[in-house]
Amino acid sequence: MPLLGRAGLDAATVEELATLKPPVHTVEALLERDVEQLVRDCRLTREAILAARREAARSCLGSREEPAVAWAVSSGSAGIDALLGRGFPAGYVSELVGPTVAGKSQLCATVAANAALCGRDVDWLEAGSCSFSEDRFREILVARGGDAAAAARISVFFAADAHALVRYLDRRTSPVVVVDAPSALIAPNLGGDRNVLGHRDLALVAHALERRAKLGGALVLAVNSTVRRDDAASHLAWKPALGLTWTYAASLRLALHDDRTATLLKHSSRPLEAPPATYRQTTPQAELDSRPRGLVVHRGRCHCGAVAFEVDAPSNIVAFDCNCSSCAMRRNTHFVVPKSNLRLLRGSLTCYRFGSGVAQHLFCGVCGISPFYSPRSNPDGYAVTVHCIERGTITSLSVKQFDGVNWEAFIDKSGIRVFSRNRTKT
Repeated sequence: MPLLGRAGLDAATVEELATLKPPVHTVEALLERDVEQLVRDCRLTREAILAARREAARSCLGSREEPAVAWAVSSGSAGIDALLGRGFPAGYVSELVGPTVAGKSQLCATVAANAALCGRDVDWLEAGSCSFSEDRFREILVARGGDAAAAARISVFFAADAHALVRYLDRRTSPVVVVDAPSALIAPNLGGDRNVLGHRDLALVAHALERRAKLGGALVLAVNSTVRRDDAASHLAWKPALGLTWTYAASLRLALHDDRTATLLKHSSRPLEAPPATYRQTTPQAELDSRPRGLVVHRGRCHCGAVAFEVDAPSNIVAFDCNCSSCAMRRNTHFVVPKSNLRLLRGSLTCYRFGSGVAQHLFCGVCGISPFYSPRSNPDGYAVTVHCIERGTITSLSVKQFDGVNWEAFIDKSGIRVFSRNRTKT
């Protein structure tokens, strides 16, 4: 690639870019460097940097300005759509980041459902997260008036490594692509700056996402996990898992928080009011309304990990300790939720029945743990084993005694049946 001095840029701009670490000497380096990072690291204004990028691209590559947004898909949240402009745009790589319980997969499922309702095909690429739930997707569709034809517009694929993910991205042609989550495949293979193969995989995936968006005109939505910050004084306790090397990959970056708010961290087509240098929530926020108020997403699994699930429930858990013959042997303390609130992410369960045969006692066929089951008291719900839930999402636990030995005499006064009723979304 030619040097910036030969690309029609003024001398002052070239000199300022050369002072960066690492220095920006070539057109390629200028076009690949993240705009927001350049604004923070040098004395040039955002407008001057964008003008330099346009001039460099025009003189050396032909016109490569950001594409006009032909169409967009709503997030399902009026607040988030207001942050984004009009929803997630086609022709761009958009990225969702945030902690596990922030609702990233729920938001992606809503975007996919809205796209299907508009008659657009959706490719959902599972890149190590196993977060897609067909039942949950159909629930969202039905709530929005969708039918079987709309449900058939989504195709789900599983990528075992970065190269399989790139092949799917290059071979498919659907106008909407959800990738959940590249960091699950790439982050374990990075291992520091000297791991050339890991960083090569990161670059391959990033360029494949950009090709699908820029050349194919697709709406590309990537979901990435986060890691805990070393800086304890930071406003946020987490940062994107793939670090600074990945920052150029997305044109739009939205952070979801576990307090049901969202922050726009990056939008390449328009300036931000105050770009958060350390991911502080200094930009406009919008309240998430994609799940019922008062509920959080709890993740759980069996002992061996073959079975994984997530469940929408309060952070303040009311659980029951049953003394029936089965629960007493298993020391089973559980809380009850509607069946629609639980999503099986991976694995299968073996069913055991006894007594009346109404309860479906479900177990992992590998390790024998029962992460949840359908109880006799609540056949329309699931009883979730408290100790199978991952730490961090349960803030308080209240345990009530349930007299399963005298089930018939106790059930009506136990109050347990109310827990499997669907809560109204407000």
